Formats: sequence, C-alpha cells, structure tokens
Amino acid sequence: MKEFGSKIRSLRRQKHLTQEELSGGQITRNMLSQIESGLATPSLSTLLYLAERLDVPIDYLVSDDVDLGAYRKQRHFPAVKKLFAAGEYQDCLQLAEVHLGDWDDDETALLRCEASLAQAALVINNGSMSPAAPLLAAVKAFAAKTVYETRHLLARAEILRAIAANPQSPRLEFQESLYCGHRKAAIHEELWHYLSDDVQYQYENPAYATHMKAKKLLQDNRLPQAYELLSGIEEHKTDQAISAYVLFRVYTDMETCAKSLRDFEDAYKYATKRMALLSAFKS
Repeated sequence: MKEFGSKIRSLRRQKHLTQEELSGGQITRNMLSQIESGLATPSLSTLLYLAERLDVPIDYLVSDDVDLGAYRKQRHFPAVKKLFAAGEYQDCLQLAEVHLGDWDDDETALLRCEASLAQAALVINNGSMSPAAPLLAAVKAFAAKTVYETRHLLARAEILRAIAANPQSPRLEFQESLYCGHRKAAIHEELWHYLSDDVQYQYENPAYATHMKAKKLLQDNRLPQAYELLSGIEEHKTDQAISAYVLFRVYTDMETCAKSLRDFEDAYKYATKRMALLSAFKS
C-alpha cells in the first residue's frame, strides 16, 4: 500500500491541495495521512472518492498500466475544445491547465497554443498589455510541444509581443527577421512569388532564383542567356530535387525560348517533355 499512498500524495500535491482540503467531509485528515504513508487501506467508497477528487481512474491508483494523460484527455478535452470553439479562450486555457497540467500531446498542445495567442490578442485589444507577456510565452512553449504547423502562430505572436512591449513604438521592439522567417515558412511566401513570376523577389530556393533570372532575361529579349540558365536547371533537376511542377514551368519556357531562337528540334523536345508531365498530372 506504500506505493498506492505515494500516488495519492503526489497527485494531491500536483493539484496544490492540503490533506485537509482533499479529505473534505468524506474522510478525516488523519486517515488520509495514514493512507498516504501506507499505514491504512482505504475502503472502496474512499477509493472512489479519492479517484474522483484527484481526477484519475481507480485503475490508475492500484495499477501501473494506466495512461493517465490519455484518460484525462478523453474525459476533459471535449469540454476544452467546446470552450475554444465558443471563443472562451481564458476559460479554455484554465480548464486545460486544471485537468491536463503539463501533459500535452500534439493535438492538445496545438489547441493551447492557438488559445493562448487568441487570448493575448484579446487582452491587447482591450488595452491590457502586461497580461499578454505570459500568454505569448505560452504560445512559444506549446508550439515547441507539437509537430503541427505553428509558424504562422509564432509570426503573429511576434507582432503582438512588440505591441505589448512598446505600445507607443512597436517597431522598436519588433524583430523583423524573426517575424519574416516564420511568416515565409508558414505561408509559403516564396512559392507564391514564384508562381506569380515575381522576378524582383529575393529567392532562397536556387531553382526558383535561377528560373526567375531566366524570366527576366526573356523579358529583356536576351534569349540565348535565358536559354542557358533554363538548360542548367533542367540539367541539374535530379541534384536539386526540383519538383515536377517547377520542371513543367521550366519546360514551358524552354519550349518558348527555343521557338524564338528558331531551334525547332529543341522546341519539339521540350514540348514533348512538357506534355508528358501534363499527362502525368492528370493521371
């Protein structure tokens, strides 16, 4: 019974309860002390009472084979999600803290991350800057606990952090490189600029960068130079792990370029490759 008593004591302390508070009107504080010390065996009714007050299944108290985190999620997470969906972010976070504590799987960590961010935005919008700091710290902590995408949340958190830290001049607190890094990764900004044929954007992806340089040369009617760059992408398509869609766009430009240079053999070759990819896309 000593191990059983140790579990009771540990759970009580996790909930910040004194022996008197846990005893309530069901058992005496002295009896609880004896149970925790392994000197007394609880009755079934006492066992049921303690399990309910400590938010654990009875099996957990008498066995080592129960996943307490999974039990608490199954029991309480639906209520946590309901509060989140209703926009009751503070109550959502409090309920999760009470019943989940430091236990988080990917799903619960993501929800607590989003709820912390939403609540931080609410308090800032209401003019209360100081409560935002711990909420934004929680955003970062919960983001680190989940494998789900959170960089869009971290980007927004950086904006809110700057506002809360310096409402008069947020730009002085704003870490632009951190924000831009999260934002670009989260919303695939580079891919969007590439799909928009933005030749002015500073690309990190070498295939995107080279293709847009070639696009610019095509705009300037510098066809041989453009064709050389495009050929280099095609030649190193395996080394750079270029996606099929990027390659499709490259073949399209190579076909156009070859036609303009009156190299109809190459134009036909790249038209054939382009059509083969297009056919594969539809399959």
